[in-house]
Amino acid sequence: MRLKVVTREKSLDSLLSELSKKANEVSELKKRIESIINLLTERYSKNEKSVVSNLFNNFIKSHTPPPPPAIQSASLSLERNLDEYSSKLKNYLDLITRYAKGLEECLEAENNLKRLLSRIEENLPTIEKIDPSIYSSIVKIRNKALKTLQNPSVPDPYALADELKKHTRELKCLLHRFDQNYKKKLSEIVEMCDAALKLYYQIKPLVAFDKAEIARENFEKIKIIKSKVIKAVSDFTQGKYSEEVPELENEVKRIIELYEKILGEESSKDYAKVFSVLSLMSKSSRTIPFHALIDEISRSTGIPQDKVIKMLVYLSRKHAVKIRVKIEV
Repeated sequence: MRLKVVTREKSLDSLLSELSKKANEVSELKKRIESIINLLTERYSKNEKSVVSNLFNNFIKSHTPPPPPAIQSASLSLERNLDEYSSKLKNYLDLITRYAKGLEECLEAENNLKRLLSRIEENLPTIEKIDPSIYSSIVKIRNKALKTLQNPSVPDPYALADELKKHTRELKCLLHRFDQNYKKKLSEIVEMCDAALKLYYQIKPLVAFDKAEIARENFEKIKIIKSKVIKAVSDFTQGKYSEEVPELENEVKRIIELYEKILGEESSKDYAKVFSVLSLMSKSSRTIPFHALIDEISRSTGIPQDKVIKMLVYLSRKHAVKIRVKIEV
């Protein structure tokens, strides 16, 4: 027994209604695709130096919108062709929409990296002078980043964005390390300046006339250095570095060595010993009896107590040390 397939023809109104819906759907999809392509072309084709421009041009060359179906006279064939064409347009729309989002992510990553590289280029000479080790690491990653920007080997925008973000993170990490070291260096120089100023006030009453002027000139230099370092601390909060820092540090060290040499030459060894003990004791905030102070200095230096008292009186009169005595009866 043979089965007879009976096809039920649609009414004219039903056919026209469905064809109209599919035609509208196809027309709307085409408009959306054309709009996206036009927007992307305007956004990315102008900037030929951007890695995103190459990605977009390569995508358009290899992913063109699907061609429309051949118009056939049979209504069923036309309806089927419109179905297939609509499906292809939807797939293409999903593809180009995802790609457009990837291009935006890639462009943002590229711009962030370029801004960071610009800041690094401005400060590289200073970074090299202050911290050669971090400078070497920064240059190595910077070169990799430039190579990625100039010749990207990743066709997928999301993957390229990840690579650009990785370079940015690594450079930021190195800059953070440099900032911490730089801030610590500035703090150390300020402490050295304070130590040098303290040394000056100690040697001032002890130095001979011919050395007094040298000590005073270097005292003025220390004040200038300290003001420069304080300014460098202020500039650092605004992202600026001072390339003078290594020279300032070396100059402070030189002056401290000079003062220590003058102290050793101009004052007796006994005075140097007393200064050393007083310096250690001054770090403690505790109050001790006067006789205990004399006993401690005499015991630590080997200087007789009566001589220690005379030396303390002399140093106090010259304002080399400050000794405060509280009398309780």
